[in-house]
Amino acid sequence: MPISPTLPLRTLPFESDGLHPFFDNLLPEGFLDEASRRGTHVAEHDRFGLLLHVGADTIGAVEVTALDEDVS
Repeated sequence: MPISPTLPLRTLPFESDGLHPFFDNLLPEGFLDEASRRGTHVAEHDRFGLLLHVGADTIGAVEVTALDEDVS
């Protein structure tokens, strides 16, 4: 089942110059963004790095983790 109409199932990888809007909308904003970055080495402009940092605890049923992490 696809996670978004803009991300249909397919065998080819999706490529983008920036973070796809579906994933960007999972990220915290404002003071929550600052709080999420506090204590990490994630740069302010690194949206993908922040997604990997907070991705296991996003709103909804989607979790984003690095490939080498155990999600069980």
